[in-house]
Amino acid sequence: MTQKISKVTTVHLELTDKCQAQCPMCARNYHGGPTRPFIKNGDMSIDDFKKWFPKSFLGQLQNFYSCGNYGDPAFARDCLEIYSYVRECNPNTRLALHTNGGMRNPEWWAKLAKVIGTVSYSTVVFAVDGFKGKHELYRRNTNFDKVIENMKAYIDAGGEARVDSLVFKHNEDETEELKSYLLALGVKEVNFISTT
Repeated sequence: MTQKISKVTTVHLELTDKCQAQCPMCARNYHGGPTRPFIKNGDMSIDDFKKWFPKSFLGQLQNFYSCGNYGDPAFARDCLEIYSYVRECNPNTRLALHTNGGMRNPEWWAKLAKVIGTVSYSTVVFAVDGFKGKHELYRRNTNFDKVIENMKAYIDAGGEARVDSLVFKHNEDETEELKSYLLALGVKEVNFISTT
């Protein structure tokens, strides 16, 4: 078993099942409505994380990321502390985080940029699904202006930001304009994902 663990180079971790958004296609709720009963709105604490992931294990990783299936990792109470600890244990690992970006404040995002740093391909992937008014049609309970403010703070503090943007009928006519806008803000890459 120890030999197998020593070969692990990538960890994807669910830090929380909390999220303020109610996206209709998300597995945490019923079509954008009530939250499913298995969602407990819990967090992984920094203390538990340190118990479960020793420094020696974190030191061997090439990639550590969180792309919440049931919650937004940036919503986790100890998200910044967990990422700081991974970076402390492994200055060279690629860190990534996927988020709707609609929580916390610009100061928090600037701190995260310093933690994630400039290691190749270390990034935060923000979800931006159109301009104000259209973005919120799918990313319910988020605010376009707040997402952009937080993303800009992350970029201005030296972080590399990327965007994943879901394409629907209501926003398909503005993809090129949105891409130009985001690249002008300093986003490194915009990835459009078609939906049904």
